[in-house]
Amino acid sequence: MALISVTSMLVLVLRRIVGTHRQRHHDGLRAAASAVVFDYLDGTATEAQVRAAAGGRNDIVDELVFEMREIMRGEGMARLVDLATACGGLDAERQRLRSRNPSTRAQGVRRLAIYGLDAVPLLQGALRDANPGVRTVAALELTALGAAPPLATLAELMRVGIDAQAEDLRRIFRRAVAAETCTAISLVEDEWTGEALRILLVDGLGFAGDFAALSALSVAVQHTSPDVRAEALRALGNLGHPLAGAVATAALDDPDWRVRAQAANCLRRIAADGAAIALEPLLGDEQWWVRFRAAEALSTLGADGQQRLAQAATRGDRAGRIAQLVLAERGLA
Repeated sequence: MALISVTSMLVLVLRRIVGTHRQRHHDGLRAAASAVVFDYLDGTATEAQVRAAAGGRNDIVDELVFEMREIMRGEGMARLVDLATACGGLDAERQRLRSRNPSTRAQGVRRLAIYGLDAVPLLQGALRDANPGVRTVAALELTALGAAPPLATLAELMRVGIDAQAEDLRRIFRRAVAAETCTAISLVEDEWTGEALRILLVDGLGFAGDFAALSALSVAVQHTSPDVRAEALRALGNLGHPLAGAVATAALDDPDWRVRAQAANCLRRIAADGAAIALEPLLGDEQWWVRFRAAEALSTLGADGQQRLAQAATRGDRAGRIAQLVLAERGLA
């Protein structure tokens, strides 16, 4: 047993020594290649000299080009792409897309984007990847390149579900919805549209700024899902149409506190007529966020709203406490 333990320790130490040596060698090649890359961009070095400085390691050149993409524009970026292509970068990314590891495939998708329109067919193929994270990255890169598929196709290929990358999905669908508002409205009105996809479409319609979405968003406020109802009210606030006031006022009685909070926020954003009197009862809501949103809205609704808030601040209950807080925060106390 002692011999096995000693042998195991020696193996671990040896592996660490070898790993450290490889990392130092890799870092040295990177540093040397990085210096020559800048000479290449200035026209004083060739592609062959860059590869030689990298010890023939095309993967090191690929790393450097990918990292430098954020600081290069125009002719400089074009030269970097030429360098990466000459070093087999496009083929290397194709290989990454065949990996069993989703993280490696996602990395390949991100690196493919530097090749611009030449990479579009491969990125479109990545939209059919089994992993939702890879599909999301592919959609983001295609959107950035101005080559995203039509909205209906995108919704189908993405197979949208609730996941950790919701913000990335919102970015994708906001641009897609803005380009195809009518299609988005039809999908929102379709009773068979899934909840997660409906939320993304509703969010996109709020940012699209097309008042034609008012009816579909108003109907979405009546949806069975509180998440959809809250998202629809948020979107109506972003849209800013004054006729949304009646819909938001009705939602102040919603059984879900998140919906009531978004209804109050919507009324604040569109400054709907009669909103102050409707919001006043929510100062005593059982949920703190609803009370805060109602008080915040009242503070922005002119003299009537501020007067109601000031009157509430004289009370000793929770309505009075939230009114005092918001008045002090706004410098209205």
